[in-house]
Amino acid sequence: MNDRDTNTNSIIGKVGEYRGVEHPYLTGYTVRVVAVVKRPGGDPNRGAVCVTREELLAAGGFDEATDILEVVAWLDVPYRRWGAVSSDVRLADLVDLREEG
Repeated sequence: MNDRDTNTNSIIGKVGEYRGVEHPYLTGYTVRVVAVVKRPGGDPNRGAVCVTREELLAAGGFDEATDILEVVAWLDVPYRRWGAVSSDVRLADLVDLREEG
């Protein structure tokens, strides 16, 4: 699968590396997509909806131009777990998006 293939209903749960500039603390970290924030017309103040289940995302589709991904970072040594704090990122800021595992 191409890492920019947004015509899929399985973006939630994928992992990739953050390479954006909006969240410098995430740069180089492996992150996992936990939700998609649907923003009608791209306006974050107009009825944004956080979608956490694939079947709901499939119904509304994914719009790379306006939707935002909610991600958590992998905390390596000494924690070896996914972080509890999420960040909102653009799909374009993730590289090597793939299935976890």
